[in-house]
Amino acid sequence: MKTLDSHDNTNKNHRAQMGIIGLGTQGLIINTHERKWEEQFLGGDALAYVNSLAIETADSSRNYSVSRGQGFPATSLPNENVIILKEHSTRELASNARRFSTTRRYAEKLDLLPDVTTLEGAGGHKILSMTAILAELPTVDQGIRKIMTAEMDRCRYNARCDEGSATSTAECLDIYLVGSLYGSTFAGSVVLIASRVHHIAKLLGIKVNVHVIATTPSVAQTHDPLSAWANFGATCKELMLAQDDASKIVFHDFCGNTISHPARARLLESVVFWGCSTGQLVAGDRDEVASSIGLLLFYLAHSKLGGLSSASFCDAQKTMLDRSLGFRGVGRVGIARFAINRDSNREVAFNSALKAISRMISPDCKN
Repeated sequence: MKTLDSHDNTNKNHRAQMGIIGLGTQGLIINTHERKWEEQFLGGDALAYVNSLAIETADSSRNYSVSRGQGFPATSLPNENVIILKEHSTRELASNARRFSTTRRYAEKLDLLPDVTTLEGAGGHKILSMTAILAELPTVDQGIRKIMTAEMDRCRYNARCDEGSATSTAECLDIYLVGSLYGSTFAGSVVLIASRVHHIAKLLGIKVNVHVIATTPSVAQTHDPLSAWANFGATCKELMLAQDDASKIVFHDFCGNTISHPARARLLESVVFWGCSTGQLVAGDRDEVASSIGLLLFYLAHSKLGGLSSASFCDAQKTMLDRSLGFRGVGRVGIARFAINRDSNREVAFNSALKAISRMISPDCKN
């Protein structure tokens, strides 16, 4: 085992071909923590940072930042990496939905909600967040296209460089969708955003794998746990359908267009549920959880973990064909950080050697 006295930067030039899209408040927080780890470990080399985008309904999240400790500036996402959706009311969205026969069902669901706006979020209502994104679909598509083309341009540039390039060019682009499964913005839009990622990738002529990493209701700090668990359950069913057969998923925008998918299409490659406890360690709050997920994303991007976490430990084709235990709709990835103390190692080795010698000299000795 290799022993390190300090942070190992031997792989600092490794950079996976990936992008991160944070949905809702929790998604924006996770994106910010991932950027914090990049600033901490990579310094001011912004060209090495992951291309990311946060899509949020609550205007109050616009100036969110994370402290890096005394003597360091707080980390926040650049304005160009954040889309705060325009404020819409339930009545306004319902009126837009009634314009076409295909979207009238959206209007019927919106009419059941109180007359509220999205200024401070979608209030736990999935239909409100989904229709708010449909109302701003051109802006959302533009943001997704921007991070995907930026990653492609980065890879084209490094393809012209020597072998010591700062980015490893992969055969496809990995897009990670992050947020909270119990909220409304993420829960109401994650499948729609996954669909748009595949649509834009097709227009750009590239292959994408979409992954979901989302927190469970155990992380929730809400006055309405019943709604949180209801959103979680409904979204889990949608994620499984998106991973198994997306042809059964259809959206309709406010321009009269239908968004559908071919038979047996897969919108998602993996789904990871992230709770507040591993059974041994318990996170204090959602910021601590976001920091852990941000660290995972950092290592997926800037180490070889991304390639090892799935391909090296399972036969994906065999897993998909094996239905004996039911549909395998979720995956799980974990990271353990540890340090090795040389002085402690020497002391343990010395004591072990003395014990072994004592047993050789006196076999009856049990100490």
